[in-house]
Amino acid sequence: INAEYMGDQQMDAYVDRIVDGLSCVVLQLQVIPVIVSVKGSAAEAVAERISCRLVDLLRERQLVPQPTARPVLLLCDRDNDLHTCLAHSWTYRPMLHDVLNMKLNKVELPDPHGPTKVFELDNTDRFWRENCGEPYHVVADRAALEVDKYQQSKQTYTETDANEEGMGSVSALINSMPQMKEWKRHVDLHTSLGYALLEQIKQRHLDAYHQIEHALINKESYERSKFEELLTTAGTQMDRLRLFLTYSLAKEDGTDTEDLSKWEAALTAEGTPMGAHTYLKTLRALSSRAVGSTPNPNLSKTLLGFGTGMADQLRRAKLQLETSLKQKNLTLLPITRMVHALLDPVPGKPSKVLEGLFCHDPKSGTKIDITQFRFTQAIVFVVGGGTYLEYQNLADWERLQQNKQVLYGSTELLNGEEFVSQLDFLGNNMP
Repeated sequence: INAEYMGDQQMDAYVDRIVDGLSCVVLQLQVIPVIVSVKGSAAEAVAERISCRLVDLLRERQLVPQPTARPVLLLCDRDNDLHTCLAHSWTYRPMLHDVLNMKLNKVELPDPHGPTKVFELDNTDRFWRENCGEPYHVVADRAALEVDKYQQSKQTYTETDANEEGMGSVSALINSMPQMKEWKRHVDLHTSLGYALLEQIKQRHLDAYHQIEHALINKESYERSKFEELLTTAGTQMDRLRLFLTYSLAKEDGTDTEDLSKWEAALTAEGTPMGAHTYLKTLRALSSRAVGSTPNPNLSKTLLGFGTGMADQLRRAKLQLETSLKQKNLTLLPITRMVHALLDPVPGKPSKVLEGLFCHDPKSGTKIDITQFRFTQAIVFVVGGGTYLEYQNLADWERLQQNKQVLYGSTELLNGEEFVSQLDFLGNNMP
């Protein structure tokens, strides 16, 4: 949407597609939401148009709101939070998307001895349901325990079959075989994915990238020598560029310009495409709307990760990562902070996060003071692309609330490399 070739007609068509999709969601739920968006952005254009569309649907009686509490439709713009798409994640599902390029819940891993292996993840997988949002080292430990539990169960069935006679024991063994087979498939799936992730962690120093980026975003202290190592010799060219872009955004106040120039020159000299940095510099010059994230002391879940493949390796990696990384409270990302301010406000203390927003009630057709409303449901939509990390952050927040529900959607789901590629395209095609 920020590309130079996007004319008025193309932009109108793009916004219309978003409005069509959101209208379908509202019609399915049969609710009339209060609309909130960031001002002066593509999200505001969507907000204005969806508000008009909802008025039409009410008038045509296609939308007959249920007599329940009204949700808030929060429309966000990717330009207001670039850190989230650039940073390396350290949670299981976001890592599968970012590191192993998971698409539609499928991960493809090359096999040197045969065809590519395809691993499909769904909610019939108990381990996936329970651990997809957990830190990497927690998943590593649980995957190793799951292997042990499976082996013990298999041994128990084998010994029972050997020691007991009669049709009853044979029948019980036969009945258990499908369940054991499915269990083994899930165990093999997650140990394989865990091993593949660990190989990338070791080769690219992903734990260190995550740690430094987390410190930069939250303006915490970090080891300077490690930062310089990550920008010169560690990881891939894309990893180094993502760290540099995160560092650049963290210095948007104009400090350390000489240091930024030094690293920009170093990356350029090694052949790193710098179109993304060019675009961010231009964006920063045009707007000061970027939103930072701040830690929430009430959430204790860590942002740490997962470890090495196959049971014993996974267990060892868990101990190594716990030693090398300091545990930190979960950080509320900017969008989650906005949802928190809308659904769980402090009485008498309006949050600064909600200042300067476009707030409109399609039911009355007027602009409103959002602080006068109380919500238990939020529909969050990001114009310009979302991430699994953002989704997971909202899901983690939702789990710690009482009677709060959040739906999340976006124009597309991007991993870090895809997002940088888009920024690079924009930077290389500026007028």
